[in-house]
Amino acid sequence: MAMEPPKPKPLQAGPQAQPPQRPAGARPGPRPAGPGQAAPGGPRMQIPDVQGTAFLGADPAPVPAAEGSEPLTSRKLDNRIMALGLATELLHTRPPFSNFKFGKLTGVIRGQIKRGHYLFTFRGKQPVGYIGWAECDQKVAEAWMERSYIPTYQECNGGDSCVLITFVSPGTTVTLHLIREARRLYPNRPIYFMREYDQGKKRKATVLNRFFDRAERGGGA
Repeated sequence: MAMEPPKPKPLQAGPQAQPPQRPAGARPGPRPAGPGQAAPGGPRMQIPDVQGTAFLGADPAPVPAAEGSEPLTSRKLDNRIMALGLATELLHTRPPFSNFKFGKLTGVIRGQIKRGHYLFTFRGKQPVGYIGWAECDQKVAEAWMERSYIPTYQECNGGDSCVLITFVSPGTTVTLHLIREARRLYPNRPIYFMREYDQGKKRKATVLNRFFDRAERGGGA
């Protein structure tokens, strides 16, 4: 005759663990600062790599219609969402932008487009270049370029100087065209930028006018 297996004994309910109770009147302390953030009341956090940095020079990624017989034109787009999408499309596959976190990069571009501080360059109907900047006071611009200060959005929306933040170009022809457009928009203002390469090597910030003059003469940057 088959034997029935023993029935399991019912579990006896024991005392349940209670969550720790917060003392009466106590408030939670400040949240610890994350990587790259300053503790409350401390100094401002260091500028992220994408902030305050202009990337000039030949882009190794191929750009269709970068060279051709059709003239280059630069303009803004009427639709901000389309402008953000087009800028992201131009930048996201090209070093060093392709190494940035999507949210950080699009946040910077969104601010440029919202302020109207940007231009696209087209060869015919094909987008081939993008430039984005901020308008700020000269002292703010110089501190920004020294990576010792992060300006607020309001500080980037007006001033006697400009800082190039984002720049993508397939080569010298488009680069010089974008620089001419920037100088045409701000003929009497210093325009600051800092060159950075996809290898991570940086160069000291300089003024765009001097860079442009050397480039026009065929000299190095």
